[in-house]
Amino acid sequence: MVAEEKVGRFRSRGEKVIDLLRLRWLQRRISLRLFVALLKLALTTWPKTRDWIEFALTGVAFAIAAATVGFMSGLLHMAPRSAVEIVRVAAIALLAPGLSEELVFRGALIPGRGERTSGFAWIVVSTALFALWHVIETAFLPGGAAFFRRVDFLTLAALLGLLCGFLRWRSGSLWPAVALHWLAAVAWIGWFGGPSLTELR
Repeated sequence: MVAEEKVGRFRSRGEKVIDLLRLRWLQRRISLRLFVALLKLALTTWPKTRDWIEFALTGVAFAIAAATVGFMSGLLHMAPRSAVEIVRVAAIALLAPGLSEELVFRGALIPGRGERTSGFAWIVVSTALFALWHVIETAFLPGGAAFFRRVDFLTLAALLGLLCGFLRWRSGSLWPAVALHWLAAVAWIGWFGGPSLTELR
């Protein structure tokens, strides 16, 4: 009788563990589906006219800040590439860093305005991780260390991340943030002395 009670208790504990594992698996599956759904929403929501106006104003503000910091510190200098090279840079920059980094740092981390979580906290977290990412990148892009570890670069990267986060949150769409990031990368690499991807390796 005692042995049967022990076996029964063991089975009920084992069943509880199995139920808990099933619940955790289900939670992960639901959260992955939710994550994919939120990314899809960020990509398929088209910005309104107001969102594009905010994008333009934000772009002007970033350009002024970048020019002020960049030219004073020497991070930016006039070094225009050929038209063919600029077209090449624009095509590559649309995917990386434009779309890829925005999917991770803004699409995945920052909620749209209509979502229930606090946008401000996630914008701050996203901005910090975005700036830190550029330092981490130097581990596999050693040519980037000369740029990506500079205080002026990291300051501008943080400002860009903050503004892209603001655009993502305000519009509910990823596209204004992608456009701002893409334009900043193309301008820096194409005209103002930024390194191309081959120079970063």
